[in-house]
Amino acid sequence: SAVLIINPKSGDGRAIKAKIPQKASKLGITTIITKKGDSIEGLARKAVSDGAKILGVSGGDGSLGAVAKVAIEENLPLVVLPGGTRCHFARDVGFDPK
Repeated sequence: SAVLIINPKSGDGRAIKAKIPQKASKLGITTIITKKGDSIEGLARKAVSDGAKILGVSGGDGSLGAVAKVAIEENLPLVVLPGGTRCHFARDVGFDPK
């Protein structure tokens, strides 16, 4: 099963405006939309303990890093939807963040 963790505040709500939660749901992907005060790493760890075999994240560099850490430690595939304001990750891997 796949879980996508979304930081709805990243990039001025880029993922929400693009209807990523609805699109993921149609594909059978469980989505978790973070709330203020959530530990994104903690949400990723809980997703793994609940059986996630693929982790996804949409957010800024901090969100991406937190979920990537768990994916690396658990040797799981990671799907990244860069959504931050500056999109440093996207730029670093050669994507045009526009």
